[in-house]
Amino acid sequence: MTNHTPYDAPESDLLDSNNMNSANTVFFSTGQRIGRLRWLVYGIAANFGLLFTIGIVAAILIPLFTASNQNEHSLNMMGVVGGAIAVLMYAAIFAVSIILNRRRLHDLEQSGWLTLLIFIPLVNFFFGLYLLFAPGTQGENRYGLKPQPNSVILWIVGLILPLVFIGIIAAIAIPAYQDYVTAAENYQSS
Repeated sequence: MTNHTPYDAPESDLLDSNNMNSANTVFFSTGQRIGRLRWLVYGIAANFGLLFTIGIVAAILIPLFTASNQNEHSLNMMGVVGGAIAVLMYAAIFAVSIILNRRRLHDLEQSGWLTLLIFIPLVNFFFGLYLLFAPGTQGENRYGLKPQPNSVILWIVGLILPLVFIGIIAAIAIPAYQDYVTAAENYQSS
């Protein structure tokens, strides 16, 4: 039998030491902090997903636009519809970028207003490097708890996604460069 006094600490399983030190990360939350790796992975994944969606929509709409009546009014209307869809898709990419940059800045204990630096040419390059390489605040800061630790899956995806992205760019750029070289050689020889 245990003796309980009014001065004993309450016994409860409500608090977990892991939950006290870090916050569970929600993908599109605007009020949480995210670390460098999550910022990189979430940004690449969201942009790749949205650009993939834009590609599918374009692949569907372009044949519809060219197969329909070829009168001038229908072509103008299709151009307006296609332009509106493109603006909406790119607005989604822009919104995701603003949210992720704001969350990363909060991890650095900086104001989210610094996200506006993405509009300044050349400064935006160095701003992106700052967000990628600057370590976040250890522990809790004025914007909330530190983000939860990165999982193994996040590390694997964080290492693979940039390589895939570079591979896709290389797969497009190398043949285009070879075509430019061939065209330049043909122009010089004629």
